[in-house]
Amino acid sequence: MFTWIAPTFPPNSGLSLSRWRAIWGSVRLNYARWSGCCGSINKDYWSSGMPTTDIRPGERVKDAHLTEDTLSVDLMDGRTITVPLVWYPRLLHATPQQRMNWRVCGGGYGIHWPDVDEDLSSEGLLRGAPAPRGRLAVPPTATGVPA
Repeated sequence: MFTWIAPTFPPNSGLSLSRWRAIWGSVRLNYARWSGCCGSINKDYWSSGMPTTDIRPGERVKDAHLTEDTLSVDLMDGRTITVPLVWYPRLLHATPQQRMNWRVCGGGYGIHWPDVDEDLSSEGLLRGAPAPRGRLAVPPTATGVPA
């Protein structure tokens, strides 16, 4: 929370009351312009910060299985999530050996594939969230150029 306290000036500062009112009026005008241009931003974002989710121990990753076209993730609470690999181009284009090289990360709530630089969360898998568009479909080679 931000609280603004108006500064006090000693009598010899050279800032008269009328000059102070002019400066304060300019600040209010500029704030009104700024808040008008940013009025489309959700007010909850500014007041509450980034949204957070509840931590659910049962949503921790227990195991992962990959086929040629699917990813299945077993959770600690007994559920299994199966999603198509086309949602995750890096995994789709990875070799079987690269797909098998995964580890649990994020305190048990994520999976990381170091060979293809892919990270997935159990929360995203449960929501059915594919990889964001525009992500590199194939991991870069040593030269930095996509294969």
